[in-house]
Amino acid sequence: MRGGKISTGCEGLDILLRGGFPAGGICLVEGLPGTGKTTLGLGFLRQGVTQGEDVLFISLEEPQQQIKKFFPDLFLDKIRFLDVSPSSSFFTENRIYDVFTPADVERDPLTRRIYQEIEAVKPTRILIDSATQFRFLANNPYQFLRYMISFFSFLREQGITTLFTSEPDEAHQDVVDIRYNVDCALRLTRTSEEMTLEVLKDRSSNFRAGRFDYRITEKGIVVSVLPEINEVKKLSFVKEAVTDTFSSGVPHIDELLGGGFPFASVTLITGPSGVGKTTFLMQFLKQLALLNHRILYYSFDERKESIIARCESVNIPITSLLDQKKLVLYEFFGESQSSYELIGQTLEFLTQHRMDVLVLDSVNTFVEYYGKEKTIRPLLLFCKLLLKMGVTVFLIHEDSKVISTEFQATQYNLSNITDNILFLRYIEVAGTIRRAIGVLKKRLGGFEKTMREFEITPYGIKVGEPLTSLSGILTGNPILRKEGEKG
Repeated sequence: MRGGKISTGCEGLDILLRGGFPAGGICLVEGLPGTGKTTLGLGFLRQGVTQGEDVLFISLEEPQQQIKKFFPDLFLDKIRFLDVSPSSSFFTENRIYDVFTPADVERDPLTRRIYQEIEAVKPTRILIDSATQFRFLANNPYQFLRYMISFFSFLREQGITTLFTSEPDEAHQDVVDIRYNVDCALRLTRTSEEMTLEVLKDRSSNFRAGRFDYRITEKGIVVSVLPEINEVKKLSFVKEAVTDTFSSGVPHIDELLGGGFPFASVTLITGPSGVGKTTFLMQFLKQLALLNHRILYYSFDERKESIIARCESVNIPITSLLDQKKLVLYEFFGESQSSYELIGQTLEFLTQHRMDVLVLDSVNTFVEYYGKEKTIRPLLLFCKLLLKMGVTVFLIHEDSKVISTEFQATQYNLSNITDNILFLRYIEVAGTIRRAIGVLKKRLGGFEKTMREFEITPYGIKVGEPLTSLSGILTGNPILRKEGEKG
């Protein structure tokens, strides 16, 4: 099987390698113990079995019963197994070589056994676990390298796609030498905080560079990777809107917004705790549901029951939306290992359940849970993917400071990906605290440059006329002055 690509059997890795391992090539996966090298290799063989291929596992370290014991969901009976690991007799017979080296005694018999097994099985895929053991069958690094290059040539001539596992050896640097001669190389890294996979080389394609989070599951390794912008298309079920914008359902809010917000745009609603961000958001979602749009709502902060009770108390029929399955309200408990994994699951959920509106409430908790370095970049890419798919996005951002000396829409530099920014603030009026709403940004169309005072009542959101006497917003001290009062 020469030329082209074959699937790695590892979810997400095929995307990084633009289709999989090079067919008929020599591939290497290196990593310390516990990083999942054997798991990845078994997934590679399992994929071959499911496609009707003959596959071979050559083990230089662990016997077959150990592999079956620790990988019961990955090891299939159709995987041919060649066990060349040391048996218990090696210890009991005390095989100590006084005149000859292990390389002189054991290398040739091992080579013959491997050759005979390959000739008998004629596999299209081979997993060799691990290449590190071959080093001990050579008298010096030069001899080891020559042996491996010769072995690689034999495997390539047979057209067998071969995956070697290996542990890095900084003392001998043998793994580095092998890497120069393979067609594809991966590195698995594991710390107490993360597990990452990196493609070091792939001669057959322009692979995706970078370090990607992965996790080890009973069904193999799952790499968290998002599709690229040019790989996504508009969702076939996204409805063509009658108008370019959707209304809030409250006339004074629509006046403030210049008619409403565009479909398939990213809207950021920002403000301090308790100011009414979620209530305003639900007002928009209610109108979108009336237009038969379907909404996925991630709540990172608030309990589902609390959101439902609060919305029902202000005349927003969220229970009805949930019953009609126009709204899926998901309470986040941190099940996903990484932000990339959560985003990938969300993309799949939106597609499978035909949803075209997504809410993240709040961005702050999302970022804090996964860490800023692991969140901002994927979030930016996520929003771009959603826009190309035709999804309407709402991001809730909580300003940690009720009163500050400087106005800031968000501390996460998200303004460049947002099409609309709606900000809510507390204002001081004659010594009392009230609420006001304004628009900081709307990429398409005009909007009011003044703010409006609003109230959240049992009958819904009540918005007043423009506050032309309001000042101090950008200095962090918004004050509404009476007519004729000097600033």
